[in-house]
Amino acid sequence: MQSAYRIGATLQKIPTELKLEIASHLNPDVPPDLRWSKAAQYEAQSHRAAVRSFSLVSRSWAAALAGQRWQTVRLRVADLESLLELARDWMPRYGTKVKTVQLTWWTDDDLRDLRRIRDTPERQ
Repeated sequence: MQSAYRIGATLQKIPTELKLEIASHLNPDVPPDLRWSKAAQYEAQSHRAAVRSFSLVSRSWAAALAGQRWQTVRLRVADLESLLELARDWMPRYGTKVKTVQLTWWTDDDLRDLRRIRDTPERQ
């Protein structure tokens, strides 16, 4: 018979090795070849929610899931204004959760335009 004062098993009591094994199954990034798949996107969103939930349980869970919180952000940026908005508004709030930022679909013409814009004096 269980004692009325006995605390049952909790997520905090799981051994660290098992926490790390669970964390390895919660990778929030969707591989580029599966990005078109709605099912893969939905699964990635549920993984992100699971990582957030587990990391709030205790410090040991947060430590076990630390590697999963680092994500790759893939952006298609059309102009310099979008980059400035990203740096000004988004990165201060969420930058600690981002490991790398990939700017995609830049052409040689786009890069030449950026160099030209960068060399012009600032607008008042």
